[in-house]
Amino acid sequence: MAWTLSVRRRLLVPFLAVLITAGLLLGYRARVLPEEGVVIGTPSMPFTTPIPEAKPAVEIFPAAIEGRIPQILAVNQPPKSHHPTPLFIGFTRNWPILQQSVVSYIAAGWPPVDIYVVDNTGTMDSNELGLLSLQNPFFVDYPRLRALGVNIITAPTLLSFAQLQNFFLYTAIRKKWRHYYWSHMDSAVLSDEEKQPYRSLYQRIIENWNSMDEAEKWAIKFFAYDRLALVNVAAYKDVGGWDTHIPFYSTDCDFHARLHMKNYTTTDENVGHIFDVGGTVPDLSVFYPETPSEPLNSERFRSLHKLLDDIQRSKSDAKYGRNLWQAEQRGGKGEPFYQNPVGFEKAIRHWIKTGRAIFAEKWGHRDCDILEIGKEIDKAWEYKKDWWV
Repeated sequence: MAWTLSVRRRLLVPFLAVLITAGLLLGYRARVLPEEGVVIGTPSMPFTTPIPEAKPAVEIFPAAIEGRIPQILAVNQPPKSHHPTPLFIGFTRNWPILQQSVVSYIAAGWPPVDIYVVDNTGTMDSNELGLLSLQNPFFVDYPRLRALGVNIITAPTLLSFAQLQNFFLYTAIRKKWRHYYWSHMDSAVLSDEEKQPYRSLYQRIIENWNSMDEAEKWAIKFFAYDRLALVNVAAYKDVGGWDTHIPFYSTDCDFHARLHMKNYTTTDENVGHIFDVGGTVPDLSVFYPETPSEPLNSERFRSLHKLLDDIQRSKSDAKYGRNLWQAEQRGGKGEPFYQNPVGFEKAIRHWIKTGRAIFAEKWGHRDCDILEIGKEIDKAWEYKKDWWV
């Protein structure tokens, strides 16, 4: 009897092993789409980049609280009558960095009436009604933006990067704009006060427009890549806008390549100093001169230039990635449309990973060089993958 039980136990072990293996294989097969043979990875992939420590937001424009928004340099004042230069700045998280971007553009001569901040927080009318607190990552100070003289557009819901780009395009079409500018909210700008003859950043934007070749089939004018960019609405419409299936990273590779595949040009231009920042100066008043007649290339300007350069370098040298600033604020619990900030950041990273996989499936290639290796716009989604691991 004992011998019989022992044999049964010995036979049970390989049987269970086979059963478990079969179950795993069936589970794996269940995660393969039969039409394309695309394996869907596990949704619980570990993150290699840690979530940053919380960093409470602070007021960085005390003069504005007191209603004393300073004057910009007299030589930077925009003309009362000017060529239309609508500038979109999209916002999702981190109000202090957005405010710095807006102030920097105004100080560099961009007409506030031409600046459009797009509230892409997904909090509906919560910011309009003042229902969110400063520590909420989705907080936007509408009264402050209005005091600065800029426009506010509220996105209908939370949009991905690609969707936001198409929302810019949609808005331009509705407003019958043939072109528009857009900037990242984590950009800060300065006019080139060292260069003679002097022109403000905005004046050089106008000069750049006036010098364009009307016969050129252009799509984008890049100013420090897309930290600031000028868009040709007709070109964007011609290629069908941004691919919203690729929500974040790699979507620019896809879109810009498609423009080139249809023989549109994208060129690099220089109109001043444009910084990629992950932090702010202590007090935004430093963007304004002590007096409107302050000399060019002053000690204030040189100090501000160095500070922004240091902030930019700190961002690019960050050990765990350049965009950790997006996840620093952790407040807002109990407020309308609250989202756990850490969970929100993790979800975005999942979307980034998914978008890269979709890009690879669309072009049969994982890297950004799809134009250089001969991919064609009319053959998207028809290519076989060129990788094996």
